[in-house]
Amino acid sequence: MSRAATAPTVHVGKAWRLILSDLGLSSHVVLRGAGLPAGLLDGDGTRIPLVDFYAIWETMAREANDPELALKLGQVVSVELFDPAFFAAMCSPDMNTAARRLGEFKRLVGAFSLDVEILNDVTNISYNCKYRPDVPLTMGLAEIVFLVSFARRATRQSITPARVTVPFEVTDFEAYGAWFGCSVSKGKSFTLTLSADDARRPFLTHDDKMWEFF
Repeated sequence: MSRAATAPTVHVGKAWRLILSDLGLSSHVVLRGAGLPAGLLDGDGTRIPLVDFYAIWETMAREANDPELALKLGQVVSVELFDPAFFAAMCSPDMNTAARRLGEFKRLVGAFSLDVEILNDVTNISYNCKYRPDVPLTMGLAEIVFLVSFARRATRQSITPARVTVPFEVTDFEAYGAWFGCSVSKGKSFTLTLSADDARRPFLTHDDKMWEFF
């Protein structure tokens, strides 16, 4: 299949340079393994086809050879790695609002979606690709880890998910279960389920003035 630049595309650049450096991986080795140019991440980066973006994730996971890679990636929270959407979400009053804001951002600018279902007793937050169903395990799981870490950071509480599901057979996820505080099970998608109380728990980072700015 041709890798010509066609929609959908995903931007890669500075954040990926930092991620690979933090993991102790050579960006040239990862890019070469993904069949991409060595200078792809230079400068402000560029947009690449979704198939190439998947290849970077798969090559990174292979080179890292670490079953806890997604756990490490999802806990990386720094100014260098996040755009204004992250900080705008941090200004939210609670996780329900933050997830919807992040979901709207993803819907507008990228190939991925964050679908939020708010029910009486729980809130389900699902991570999907809008164009193909086969999200790499490390990518999807890292997104769920990030969301839990995000909620804990914003509330300063040890939020424990009601449920975490991934669309893969579940094996060797003990470390993830210990960190989440609940087991990881097989489901239809990468989904984080929070109790209604946790989804509405006030963010200590709530700032309406800053939200207006963003």
